[in-house]
Amino acid sequence: MDFIDFIQEKEGAESFLRYIKEKADRSITLAQVRQELSSIKGNLSEIISRQREERV
Repeated sequence: MDFIDFIQEKEGAESFLRYIKEKADRSITLAQVRQELSSIKGNLSEIISRQREERV
């Protein structure tokens, strides 16, 4: 299951999917996205886990 299939199963997904389609830029490649994201420091899953622990 990909992201779009996952979202389509959610209630009220139509407006979100419409927004994504309007903003999508098909000229951007997956390699470009990975390159941009690689500059982010840290580990996202660790950050999320730490924030969850702080809320408890």
